[in-house]
Amino acid sequence: VVVGGDGGFVIDVHPGAVDVSIRPPDSSGFAWLVRPHVAVEHGIHDLDTMQLPLPVVYEGAVRVDDDTMLPNALIQAYVFLDGQGYTNERDGAKAVVQVAETRADSAGQFTLLLPAHLN
Repeated sequence: VVVGGDGGFVIDVHPGAVDVSIRPPDSSGFAWLVRPHVAVEHGIHDLDTMQLPLPVVYEGAVRVDDDTMLPNALIQAYVFLDGQGYTNERDGAKAVVQVAETRADSAGQFTLLLPAHLN
């Protein structure tokens, strides 16, 4: 869904656990806000105020080889999840969740804005 001018939004989902991603425009300079495993029951739920995290900025270039850049490549970043949330450990991880995405420009250069903290 698209967030309204007041920052509010409504999502219709089935009961269970959902991953909520707030994805600001690339031009905003903010990283995504990702809340994995949000418990949803019947009725209306208030997710409280959510504040976008400051980014850790990664810049680079996508190359095919030493002489050839790859324009317009899609770059995605994921983190591991265990039963408690984010984890640095691949062993024991039960899932992954996407936390950032960007696309290389026509010269193969990119800037990826990762959330400074994942909790």
